Amino acid sequence: MIEVYRKRVEDKRIKKIKNFEKGSWIKMINPKNGEIKKIIGEFKIPEDFVRASLDEDEKPRIENEDGIVFIVLRFPYKIEKKNRKGKDLRFETLPLGIILVKENIITISKVRNNILEDFAEEKIKDWHTTKRHR
Repeated sequence: MIEVYRKRVEDKRIKKIKNFEKGSWIKMINPKNGEIKKIIGEFKIPEDFVRASLDEDEKPRIENEDGIVFIVLRFPYKIEKKNRKGKDLRFETLPLGIILVKENIITISKVRNNILEDFAEEKIKDWHTTKRHR
């Protein structure tokens, strides 16, 4: 799934938009092959950046290739597994890929995560998609 958001400095609220625009945030959750190809083609990013973001065994790192910055972080993800005695709550970590291209931010993960949802739902204040870094 691909969701695209934009919040410029002059905007009061974040907007979910339909097209890739300059200064937008492209959030990919468990993307299908067609969506992966679309992003790779549109932003000219290496396919291995996207695939690494979806690899559960990927290690955190930062790479820079042809001016494209690729960051892999790991975030906690709650899983419920049942044992013989009932419910056993556990946490695992999964990769989150962050790709900084010239005018956009792309995030990629296998599952939704609370951190990105807080940004999309504006629980994190005073941030703008047009300000890729500070």
